[in-house]
This record gives sequence, C-alpha cells and structure tokens, in this order.
Amino acid sequence: MFSLRNYSRSYRCRSWFDVGDALVLVSVRSRGGSCQTAVLRSVVVGGLFFCVLLSPSFVLSEKIIEVRNKLPKGGEKQLFTTTMRLEKDLEIGKEEDENLPILGRISDIVVDSRGQVYVADGTQSMVLVYDDHGSFVRQIGREGEGPGEFRRPDALALDARDELFVADAQSVSIFDSTRTFVTRFNQNLGGGVARGMVVCGTEHVFLSCFEVWGQQIIHKFSRDGTRLVSFCDSYAVGSGEDFRVEQVYAGGPIDMDPQGRICYSQLTPYEIRKFSDLGSPLMIIDRENDFMGKPEVLKDGDTMRFSMPTGSYGFCVLSDGTMINSILVAKDDQEIGTMPGSFVDVFKADGQLLGSIAVRPTSWLMGKDDVDRLYFVQYGEPITIVRYRLKR
Repeated sequence: MFSLRNYSRSYRCRSWFDVGDALVLVSVRSRGGSCQTAVLRSVVVGGLFFCVLLSPSFVLSEKIIEVRNKLPKGGEKQLFTTTMRLEKDLEIGKEEDENLPILGRISDIVVDSRGQVYVADGTQSMVLVYDDHGSFVRQIGREGEGPGEFRRPDALALDARDELFVADAQSVSIFDSTRTFVTRFNQNLGGGVARGMVVCGTEHVFLSCFEVWGQQIIHKFSRDGTRLVSFCDSYAVGSGEDFRVEQVYAGGPIDMDPQGRICYSQLTPYEIRKFSDLGSPLMIIDRENDFMGKPEVLKDGDTMRFSMPTGSYGFCVLSDGTMINSILVAKDDQEIGTMPGSFVDVFKADGQLLGSIAVRPTSWLMGKDDVDRLYFVQYGEPITIVRYRLKR
C-alpha cells in the first residue's frame, strides 16, 4: 500500500557558484533538505553588480511528489511479498586459474554497448574487464597518481560514446572508447568516498560523494572538471551530527532514469530521491521498515568505532523506469526476525513498491547492462560477480 501527495517547500539562499564571466548559478536550500537552482546573468551598471534571472523554471516554492509505501496491516516491517524473482545466468570469478586476477574489494560495475563488463577493484587499484561470457579480457590502470593511475577506484560510468570515467577519492579519469587515457580532473570534494557516478550524454558528470563543507551529496561537473552545481542534502543536515560520523555514513548510490532525472538512494535511513539535472527536487520515496535508521557509533572518549550498518549499497534504474534498491543487512539485524543477509526492493517509476526479493548468498547490486541484466557482487570464497535477470 502506498500514498502519494504533493506539497510545497520554502527556500533560503544556500550558496553561489561562478560558471563563467557572465553567468552565475545560485543554489538555494529548502527547509526540508532539498535544493533548487537558478541560472542568472551578471550585469554591472554604474559600478553596481546586478543579476538577471535567465532560468524561467526557477521558483522559490517547488512542488515535490512524496510517496510513502506502507506495509499492510499485520505485516512484518521487513520484506514485501512478491512473485518476482532473480534468475542467475552468469558467474564471474569462480574459476581457479593462477593466470586470472582474483577479485578483491569491488566498488562498482558498468557494462558498455558491446557487453564488456568493467569492474572497479579497490584492492588492486585497477579496473578489470570481462567479456559478455565472463572471460577475462584485460586490466585498465594501476595504483599510483600518474596519468591513467588510481588511488583506489570507487565509481565507474560510461558516456554516450562508450568512454570510460573512473572516480577515486581525489579525481575523475577519462579513457576513450579504445581505453586510452585522455584526461583527468580533480573533484575538490575533500577526499570522500565516491558512492556512484553517471554521465549525461558526453559532457556532464554527476558524482555522488559527500562534501563536508556544504553537506551535499551530488555534484554536477562539466567534462573539463568545472563544478556547475551541488545538491542533495546529507541525512544529517540540521541534526548536529558529528561531522566524522557524517563523513562515514552520508551519501549513497545514484543512477539516471530514462527521462534524464538523477535518482539517489540514501545509504541510511531509507529514502530514495529524484532530481532534475539542475538539482531541482522532484520526488521523495519512503518505505516503511524497522531495520534502517540513524547510524549508531560506539564512542570511547574521542575515539569512535564505526560499523557497517544495514543500508542501501546498490541502486539502479531499468530501461522502463523500474528502480532496484539493494539492501545489505548487518549481522545484528539478521538475528532479528527472519531477515536475510541481503535483498532488493523493486519500485515502479512512480515510487510504488512492487515487492522485495531475498538474495542468497549475501550479495549486493553493483550495476546493470543495456538489456537490464543485473550484476551483483557475492562475497564468499572466492569473491564472484553474479549476473541475474529480473523475472516478473
């Protein structure tokens, strides 16, 4: 059962970004925690600075669709029952061959138009490439700070020309369709973990990475590295949360829907948001549960101990707008009730939750391909990549 309503939010000025000699971009934050943006032209008259509004869609009150998925009365606050299932059709990395790389800490997966699978391996600081049948093809990059080298790759993306974008804690590297290094730009976001990246067309890069100064998650860059706008507030805005805790737990994966909207799944607490490509908030999706809340941190004086909470560790949008949110369940939460180690929630494009599918053994979603096959990382001995088809 789900409910949907529209409501308005009022905004206050948030920050300014210069985007050229004549253009200025202003970002404003709502009291509810989302952002709106406007493009203005700067004009100097008689020594005074003025701004003329160029973005006709910008208003100081934005209607946002809110969708609340509630459980049926008497139902468990865990999994929504469904007849959908995941059908396995490929597993990569299970072969024992000393000539093949051993998969380590996998942080992201993308698939190009030819079906080649690109795997960001943070343990080895390289990108591993496999063909559509799971055979190893090559590696891209290595650990280092030179051209084409990485400091632990975190996020991958492909543009409309099949060029490869690789984000680590400091920069985004770009490789052409032959996988030759082209260029690199610095993020200047404070060295946080990049939890997701998408490219709109060939020019605009959206990176999910918590920035401590502005407490915002999603950052839009031009291809040359100019930051155009930042939006999407951290879960901790206005809460007084210790910034060290926020740095660990803020953020989440992102993807782009068929209409070019940016979709974001918060690590914890449970929330999915949709934005326009300028950062205007469009939709907030909530899902009733009793397993995802504010992160808990053990403190001993000035020392903090962080744990891996139950949360959203993978997210993607299929070609028809269906959203797949991948939940990894902490061991303490698995002991409560009948929670599996991992599952996916499947949402319609309008935010309605269709159902939950348990994923065993424990795995979480890392990417999809052009025909909507889903790629999961399965952490076992050895670590493998498993491809599934969603059967509805």
